[in-house]
Amino acid sequence: MSGASRRSAPGKPLVTSADAPYSSGGNRSSTLVDAAKAFGYEAAVAGQNSPHSADRWKTIAGLWESAIARLNNIPIDDPGYGEAQTLLAQYQSNLGTVRENAAKEEASARALTSANNKSTRMLAQNLERLERNQIASLLQDIINDLEAVQPNTTSYARATEMLKSANQKLAQLQ
Repeated sequence: MSGASRRSAPGKPLVTSADAPYSSGGNRSSTLVDAAKAFGYEAAVAGQNSPHSADRWKTIAGLWESAIARLNNIPIDDPGYGEAQTLLAQYQSNLGTVRENAAKEEASARALTSANNKSTRMLAQNLERLERNQIASLLQDIINDLEAVQPNTTSYARATEMLKSANQKLAQLQ
């Protein structure tokens, strides 16, 4: 099997041909490597077609962690140690990518929630009592939150719609 890696899409973990499960023999290290590859394969498959919720990213991270745990159990003097270390490097990199995606998802969801809350509070106010610059300030605060929502997250499409609307309203005030 080839150890060459490819990136399936931006923001997605590396997937290698070595990630596909197979049976390579009867010794303990090959069993652990096979198990790790099975977890890695499932993690890679689960990570496709993003964006995913933060909970889904955490589940995917758990699969990578399970694969890594198995590879870490292979002793240095074992014949499968070299292959395990190669996979370990790939899987740790993939886990890092998944954790970054989970953090982006959480931060984007918080930013969208904040923008929604501010928008609701703004609409509940009597805007006729406010000066134009006060309304513009409220809108700008909402825009700042919406601009914090990152691409390739589940919040991005909604944030983009709201951002367009908020920018139009801000332009009307000026």
